[in-house]
Amino acid sequence: MLLNIDYLILNFKGSLDYRKNYVDNVGYDVKPFHLEQKEYGTKVFKNAYDLFYCNERVGQLFSVPRSNVIDKELIQFQFENHLFYSNTLSELGEMVTAFVNYYACDLHSINRLDICLDTKENSIKYRNLYNDLNAGTLLLKGREKQLASYGKTAKGRGLFTGFTVGKRSAARFLRVYNKTHAILLDEGKKDYITDWHNRNGLTASAGLDIWRFEYQLNNKFFADKAQINFAKEGETQPITWQIFNYQYLVDLFNYARTNHFEVVYNTGKTETNKERIYDFIDFSKLKRTPFLFVARVSRKKQLNTLTSVKRVCKGLFRMYYTKQSTAYLFTMHKLLTENSLMDWFKRKYDFYVHEFRDKEKQRGYFNEFAFSAYFNMLDKQIINITTQYNYVNN
Repeated sequence: MLLNIDYLILNFKGSLDYRKNYVDNVGYDVKPFHLEQKEYGTKVFKNAYDLFYCNERVGQLFSVPRSNVIDKELIQFQFENHLFYSNTLSELGEMVTAFVNYYACDLHSINRLDICLDTKENSIKYRNLYNDLNAGTLLLKGREKQLASYGKTAKGRGLFTGFTVGKRSAARFLRVYNKTHAILLDEGKKDYITDWHNRNGLTASAGLDIWRFEYQLNNKFFADKAQINFAKEGETQPITWQIFNYQYLVDLFNYARTNHFEVVYNTGKTETNKERIYDFIDFSKLKRTPFLFVARVSRKKQLNTLTSVKRVCKGLFRMYYTKQSTAYLFTMHKLLTENSLMDWFKRKYDFYVHEFRDKEKQRGYFNEFAFSAYFNMLDKQIINITTQYNYVNN
């Protein structure tokens, strides 16, 4: 069972000018972000940009609202989907922190947040759940809400692939669907999600697919809940920065389910709150990984040196991919080791190879076997050197 963010739009207030403190402390030469303006805006915003962080496209940025009703300082940032599957929540929090340190704006609120929970199940279980809800054998707690199914045909036969609870325009909207089939329909565009599943031990098998519970939480949901805190009763913290804390994300998912997707048996009692809970899935078993919450840093703080190192390592890997020279690989390995970034690079490896090959259309023959062999050799050399050093000093 895995939980993650799948979609995120953040609201900022301010401008896209550089912060004076940043320029004074760091200078104009170090630019972690840059914008590429699109030819046209949107219905809501006059300006639309592609946002790049360390030369990697990380999302879209929108500014200058067309309507006078909307605050003229509103800026919206929509993340690229693959970032949620190739970065930790803390790394995404660091990127947002770097953004507000670089540009003259502040994180204001959440426009939309989709939280997804993936689990490995038999499709019959969810088809029966939907049928029992329709038949009234099972009930949903809370107010009246829409319940609808969707599917497709396979060899002429109807195939159930999921259902929805609520309206898209509502404060919260739930999609329950077969993610394995959805990824296949995307024709390889979201294989990085499958890679993420495999890395975390959640792999589809015969008769068992990956099913996803995906809560879409809109700005209406957060409007009345700007100060939610699940840690200690009576204490409140802004929800905006809390979403980069995994524990908080787990609690927020469970909070969204309250009186919305709580399934109970129908034994004929007058109130659904008095009915016994139907535990079709144990949500309490959510894997609670100890991600570190990234607090907002001082604007006077200089650019994180690790950001520069990551940018250099990606450039060296690109050069190796193109020219196959081990000189680039040796330098990159040295930087990764000295800065404890090896795990970061391993998470980004598949995405970078895909980017160089399919997006940038880099020429050259990349031999993955030769790369792995040389990389492993460098790892062994470091282990041997460390062992010898410890032996001499002891």
